[in-house]
Amino acid sequence: MTRHWILYRIGVIEVGYDIEIDDIKTTVINPKRVIFDKEGYVDEAGLFVGEYLGVNYKATASTLIQMFPEKESFITSKVSGKMGTKLNYVKWWYKGLDIFFTLDKEVLGKFKNPNWNYDSSEVRQDTETGADIEEEVRGVNHLKKPIAPYVFLSVFNTGLQPHDDTSLILQNINQQDQINKRYRQLDKNIDSQNNGLVVNGNFMTAEQAAEAASALRRGASIRVMGNPSEVIGRPNVPQLPSDVWNAVNKAESNLANIFGTSGSTPSGIKSEESARGKIMVNQMDASRIGGGVTEYIEKVADTIYNLWVQMMIVHYDSEHEITSQDGESLVSILNSRMNKKLTVTVKEGSLIPKDPLTQRNEAIDLWSANAIDPLSLYKRLDFPDPNAATQSLILWQMLQKGQITPEQYLPNFQAGKAPAMPGALPTEQPGTGGPAVNAPTGTEAPMPAPDAGSNEAGAIQSKQLLQSVPV
Repeated sequence: MTRHWILYRIGVIEVGYDIEIDDIKTTVINPKRVIFDKEGYVDEAGLFVGEYLGVNYKATASTLIQMFPEKESFITSKVSGKMGTKLNYVKWWYKGLDIFFTLDKEVLGKFKNPNWNYDSSEVRQDTETGADIEEEVRGVNHLKKPIAPYVFLSVFNTGLQPHDDTSLILQNINQQDQINKRYRQLDKNIDSQNNGLVVNGNFMTAEQAAEAASALRRGASIRVMGNPSEVIGRPNVPQLPSDVWNAVNKAESNLANIFGTSGSTPSGIKSEESARGKIMVNQMDASRIGGGVTEYIEKVADTIYNLWVQMMIVHYDSEHEITSQDGESLVSILNSRMNKKLTVTVKEGSLIPKDPLTQRNEAIDLWSANAIDPLSLYKRLDFPDPNAATQSLILWQMLQKGQITPEQYLPNFQAGKAPAMPGALPTEQPGTGGPAVNAPTGTEAPMPAPDAGSNEAGAIQSKQLLQSVPV
């Protein structure tokens, strides 16, 4: 629908009920098939306001006979008995109340809007007198009045005609023509700088000059008689001024701004060095897009959703099971149970795109401002297990405050004396004049310090030093 709006200045969606599948059917209609009341217009909800509205359809002759059996002779004569021939017919809507079909100038049938529960009457017996009493029964509907089940996307509309007065493509045609013209001029100028040759006529004929130019363009070598600078050379073509390049860049920037894509393309963010600067450009661009186009798309979606509810109330006479949002359970819908007034709407701004990078930076900013909890932070950062990450954070904060021990934070943690650094020299034991040694582990008694001058003392000291080095 949005693609048709860009190309044809209006988009159309039809919401109907398919009897074959016994469910709601939403179809995109090519705007070229729609016949508008030329004095009508599209309102803010995406509904057409006018006396009549027509849509062209195609069907085989046999299908039309099934739809309108009383017109069998007319349809058969129209196709000369060839029932597989496709015919163009028009479905007309008059103010959303009546619907009729035409084939050429012949009216095939006329009906009331089938998507509405009309008021009816029922006869009941009076308990006191026994007489029959006719009572009026109001039809239950979701919408306030019957409407034609077509929703239109129109943005740049002044109300003077059904379709937009302009489009993003029309607004950019002049810009694109100017860009194309400048690029053709640049190509021509560059070709003249790289491929142009000046040949001395005293040394080469016209044919030889053409061959020389072709060889140089291919990167091949040529042989000349005499000084090459006197025989052949390139013209001194002045370079284009920088204003020409600036004009091209400005035209491309204007084109991207009109389409609202400058923040989501490299041309719009290449001048920003920091990631935050690129995000700000993207957010500014998304805000502009949201105020210009997505606001109308949200209104169109709002109308479509309300039409769906109306279809449910009218046509869901039997149970219809629909998968719930969690994808696990089934929701059963029956129109007799839809006896409460429903409010169906689309949240404003919900369609503005938010890329993952923007959401992650927004979450970090909220966390820095102490405006978000850690569980929500990890969910926005797309952690594999946000619950486990939140639990680890809480335990770490409790450890920092001394509320738990390291063993409670990390069960495998073993508290003990830190081992000596490799290569560290032992310090002198006070009062002995000898080096310090590590205390033996286990229940072993410390070894007595031997005489420092004996060979046995040196061997024991070396052994103790080796034991003090951590493995």
